Amino acid sequence: MTSGDSYRAGLEPMAAGLTAVYFVVFVSFLDTHAQMPILAPYSESLGATPFLIGLVVGTYSFFSIVGNGISGLSMDMAGWRPPLALGLLGASLSLLGYALVQSAEALLAVRALHGIAGGLLIPATLMAVSSLSGSDELRPRMARYGMLIGTAALFGPLFAGAVSSSFGYRAAYLGLAVLMLSCFLLVMAALRTMPGDGRPTRRREELCPLTFTPAIAMSFITAFAMMGATGTLVSYMPIHGSAIGMDDMAVGVGFAMFALAAIATQALWPRRIAPRLPPAAGCATGIMLACAALLALPATDSAPAFVASMGLFGLGFGTVFPNMLVLVHAGRPSCRGRIMAVFFVFYSLGVAIVPPLAGYLYEVEGLTPTSTALVVCLLALPAIAQMARREAAGAH
Repeated sequence: MTSGDSYRAGLEPMAAGLTAVYFVVFVSFLDTHAQMPILAPYSESLGATPFLIGLVVGTYSFFSIVGNGISGLSMDMAGWRPPLALGLLGASLSLLGYALVQSAEALLAVRALHGIAGGLLIPATLMAVSSLSGSDELRPRMARYGMLIGTAALFGPLFAGAVSSSFGYRAAYLGLAVLMLSCFLLVMAALRTMPGDGRPTRRREELCPLTFTPAIAMSFITAFAMMGATGTLVSYMPIHGSAIGMDDMAVGVGFAMFALAAIATQALWPRRIAPRLPPAAGCATGIMLACAALLALPATDSAPAFVASMGLFGLGFGTVFPNMLVLVHAGRPSCRGRIMAVFFVFYSLGVAIVPPLAGYLYEVEGLTPTSTALVVCLLALPAIAQMARREAAGAH
């Protein structure tokens, strides 16, 4: 065998492993997005009160923060494989639990376990893609990561809606459980053929101090603001659509346009946008596009205007997502697992804090929910600019 043949033979297991990890990314985000149209009505069918429904919805984000912390420490001590495997297995069992519960209280407990499993899994997928990528491959692969999330956001609700309409909520959760368990088995088989992930086991006292550069701080701020705005749209835009006479299908088209715009932007980003737009500028540009959409959406009074505004928001989301994923790689490799875990804490906190705050201010002050999300995004812009200036000053 020639040296070239040996090199290609070494690349094949890595390529198979990367494909397997991409499959995990798609399935894990399909799992979370598929629940958007069915979780609340399923909770109600089990006897949940409006307060308990809100608690069931929010519990996942809260407990995923616990999983994020465990995942980050585990990745820096032993690599990304253990949290990836445990997260997949835990998510599979949790989804089976959704299909089997008989009360809203039991559903709440399963939701908490699912949150921990998701908190283990999601940072590990990002770390895995990063570990399997060279520096020149990072930008296109982060874009691909974001595209898979957008694709999951597009097809997840369609899958859950179609299955639950025909066979019931339990069948939808059982289908997701089978898909997740199949993913676990296939991925474990694929990763077994790969060389180690390059992270020797460390004792806790050997872990490097956790430090955040301005670039990393930018990624945290951007994640919080963007996911807070996205969560607000998911929570309140269906109500606005109904108020202007749109049916569920038309509102669904608006969210599909959001997903398609995000996917298309990230497909173009590595070659067409990234060379002209540094990551910090990309984050700021994406948030400004999102702000424009947040201004336009409450004023829409027809389905075409609603769909177009959702597409504009998707354009902003697609611009932001790969840029903030590149920024989060600015820290030292020896503490990157914990940095990625903290990134997903901010990601989850945006969804957990901004939409409830928007709802509260709407009830008490009459402030349009998108206005709260708009203020959060506008406050993020000067913070991003300040971090970018510090980053530039540190580079000279």
